[in-house]
Amino acid sequence: MPAGDSTAPDATAVDARPVDAPGSDVPGTGGPGPQAPPARSTDRRSRAAAAVQAWAGAAAQQRLLGVVAPLAARGHHVVPDAPGGSRRARPAVTVVGPAGVHVVATTTWPVGDEGVTPDVTDELFSLADRAYRTEAELAELGLAPGEVQALAVVVGREGVDERVGPVRVVGERDVVRVVESRGRRLTAAQTTALRDHLLATTARPGGDPALPAPRPEPAAEVVVPAPPAAPVTGAAAAVPEVVDVEPWMTWLDPAQAHAVRRSCNGPSRIRGAVGTGKTVVALHRAAYLARARQGAVLLTTYTRTLPATLRPLLARLAPDVADAVEVAGVHEVAARVLAERGVACRIDASLITAAWTTAWGQVGAGSVIDDEDHDQVYWHDEVTHVIKGRGLTRFEQYAMLPRRGRRHQLDGPARRVVWDLHEAYARGLADRGVHDLADQVALAQAELAARPEPGRYAAVVVDEVQDLSTVALRLLHGLVGDAPDGLTLVGDGQQTVYPGGFALDEAGIDVGARTTVLDVHHRSTAQVLQLASTLVAGETFPDVDGTEQTGDTCAPVQRQGPSPVWVRCANEVDRTARLVRHVQELVTAGVPLGQVGVLALSRAGADHAVQHLRRAGLHVVRLEQHDGSDVDAVRVGAVKHAKGLELAHVLLADVAAEWLDRSSGGLDDVARERREHRRRELYVAMTRARDGLWVATV
Repeated sequence: MPAGDSTAPDATAVDARPVDAPGSDVPGTGGPGPQAPPARSTDRRSRAAAAVQAWAGAAAQQRLLGVVAPLAARGHHVVPDAPGGSRRARPAVTVVGPAGVHVVATTTWPVGDEGVTPDVTDELFSLADRAYRTEAELAELGLAPGEVQALAVVVGREGVDERVGPVRVVGERDVVRVVESRGRRLTAAQTTALRDHLLATTARPGGDPALPAPRPEPAAEVVVPAPPAAPVTGAAAAVPEVVDVEPWMTWLDPAQAHAVRRSCNGPSRIRGAVGTGKTVVALHRAAYLARARQGAVLLTTYTRTLPATLRPLLARLAPDVADAVEVAGVHEVAARVLAERGVACRIDASLITAAWTTAWGQVGAGSVIDDEDHDQVYWHDEVTHVIKGRGLTRFEQYAMLPRRGRRHQLDGPARRVVWDLHEAYARGLADRGVHDLADQVALAQAELAARPEPGRYAAVVVDEVQDLSTVALRLLHGLVGDAPDGLTLVGDGQQTVYPGGFALDEAGIDVGARTTVLDVHHRSTAQVLQLASTLVAGETFPDVDGTEQTGDTCAPVQRQGPSPVWVRCANEVDRTARLVRHVQELVTAGVPLGQVGVLALSRAGADHAVQHLRRAGLHVVRLEQHDGSDVDAVRVGAVKHAKGLELAHVLLADVAAEWLDRSSGGLDDVARERREHRRRELYVAMTRARDGLWVATV
């Protein structure tokens, strides 16, 4: 109920009925008797009502200041009159502190055993709008949207904690506990900057308002965080202030903040060069949509190992909505759809391999595609990514396919053999009663196309979209369609490590002009990025928008560090010994094992590194087995399993010297395609490094 309608306890005794004109026979009725001129009566009544409303508003403001006084006493800044809101809205204040920014208003909404009564209209919407406006304003400074919370405080109550849309409703004596349960998320310098900005934009005098003395709070109910570190003056170096979250969880650059909050009337895309924070934006975007919408939000990706890393990060980034965001790989989503609908889909790696080997022996071996330039892996990729990944069902479709991203041109007879190989492989799978991963996604997509399931997800956010297949994109698009803000695609075509080469229009997706480009590099030092960039400089790649691109450029990188180390080794034994020794040197220098990554371009290279690191007594965790927890062990795995990760130091375990050769002259299409693929993988691997990069070649 709006202020002035006698809702605050301090205002309940005020009679807000119209004031009668002098001489009225019946108070409040306008009965017979001498009457003042109508205009003067109306004017007087308006002034009287305004005075009552102002009095009630002032009382409500004082009551609100009393509610937040305990927070002010504990080091939070209080800024009255948060920006936005209607003139009939209750007073609100913005509380800025280590736990973030809270837009707070009091309320007397009835709270029963079943929670908050849902009949909350103007007050709730007004408070949510105030928080949204504050969020938009502070996003221009770099504050992540999730750091602004709307808090409605039920006066005189305790033990209340409900969420009504974007507003959290708590009891008056629960305010300190609820706010400080978020931990220390902002530094003292950040909170001061935010406070000063809000004071300037609300035209208030400098400093926090005078607040009533807070009522004592029971010590057992409050978890008191450590006070902010005092600034160090003089010649001594300043000690960095400790917060409970990584800086990217609370602070974004302007382009990132815009991408997170942008409202789009249909599917949208977020792209940017390596290190521009695309995965960070995907996490923030998923949390933002979860706060703004009713229903679950899906955050998905092709890489099987990435969801395990993203889940704990999301829980720390957005604890308020972590349960509303489902983080799952696209194959996990497909498997769940099939299981719920009773569709059998058996995945057995050994039987899948047997089906392929048999098909190759029957069709591929000794054919026109069996040459020294292409191994079976190339043709397996052709079948699974190019044919099955697009959902092709007839040879005529494949015969006319441009095969984007595949440099080697196939004539008609060669394509006929590849198609026959595809069909023989399909028969082999069916005979063994198994499906491969491409089949799993295709079955789920067909199920949803035949029996749509609207409302399963309120929104879908896809990270590393360039690694998906056309069929996988159709599956995800089918979950939300073209609903506003329903589908957000995040990725960079230059980091493609799979040969699908699809375009969005093949999946029936049109992003139009709804693309945001990130252009500030946040991860690697200038030295690391300079070496990595030489691998892809001038190379073109098929982007998901259907065009050939050369990659997005970034603003100059400011962070400096040591030059990458490139070691030329005599043989494999020498390289292995040097790799183990370098890891030991990093540990001796104080680098945590969990911030060291050893990446390989092949599974065999990763296996070899694991074996020798363990033999040297070093703890190791395989990327494909890592559950995302913070473990004190060297992370080892294939480059494909490192997508989306960031490590302080990266060592590359199995690089061939010719892959780093800048000259590509004299190569045919086959060799050029293989070289470009390897160099893109190396580019991805090198740019996982934040501080140090070590490369050993034989």
